[in-house]
Amino acid sequence: VPVIRRFPSTLLPLQAAEAASVGAKAVAIPGASFVAEAEAMGLLCAACAALDLEMVAEVSDGAEIDAAFEAGVRVFCIRGVADLDEALALRARVPAACAA
Repeated sequence: VPVIRRFPSTLLPLQAAEAASVGAKAVAIPGASFVAEAEAMGLLCAACAALDLEMVAEVSDGAEIDAAFEAGVRVFCIRGVADLDEALALRARVPAACAA
């Protein structure tokens, strides 16, 4: 599955359309963006849904999981944690209907 990962953290709807036009099926966004820019990330999730792009949130704490889920994300990548126990604890916070 082609995935586009862009930095800085904000991906604009126009950039999502550009990614879709070159065959991407998903875009990965740092979880901190969902905390810091909640409204913009909600709009981006809606744009990605309209483009048939999956949003993948790269999360490292519970607040990022909660904010990304609230924005509409259903696929999570847990990263930037100290060890496997922390990763598993975060995985347990991801809603059951989501992939992580």
